[in-house]
Amino acid sequence: MGGSQMFLEVGDRVKFVDLIKGIATISANDGALAMAEFLAGSQDAFVHRMNQKAETLGLKHTHFANAHGLHAEGQETSAMDMANLGFHYINEHPEALEYHKLPTCTYGGITQKNWNPLLDRGVGVDGLKTGYLARSGYHILFSALQDGRRLVGAVMGAETPDVRDTDALELIRYGFKNF
Repeated sequence: MGGSQMFLEVGDRVKFVDLIKGIATISANDGALAMAEFLAGSQDAFVHRMNQKAETLGLKHTHFANAHGLHAEGQETSAMDMANLGFHYINEHPEALEYHKLPTCTYGGITQKNWNPLLDRGVGVDGLKTGYLARSGYHILFSALQDGRRLVGAVMGAETPDVRDTDALELIRYGFKNF
């Protein structure tokens, strides 16, 4: 399948919570596909639900074509839409942050480190998701909490992971200082 994986095999029986951990910590594309098939019967049916939810949330520049986020024709989004999605996700499922901030994920005897490099930077980051696509660069959807204030934001299209992380940290520091 490509990209980040838990290395699921056809026929594996995986605990639901293990799929959540894999998706949240290591961006497991195979875990996202397995979750979609479990919840909706097929990836296509799940993607249809994703697009309905995007419309309900007012994500005007987002169209999903698959459950995992790897490149697909017609799939698009914007940083504003992703930040909006992250905001709603946290408000509707605050317990999910416990999975996003796990330092590692172990499945099938393989332990992988959480892809989010901002978790240990001392600025209150507790999630959410990193990504990379050859066509559009490095991305991060972040959530940070300090003194009871939560920021949610996104950086998309960075040329390197370092640029992405530096831009996200600047946004976080600016947000907590000025809002």
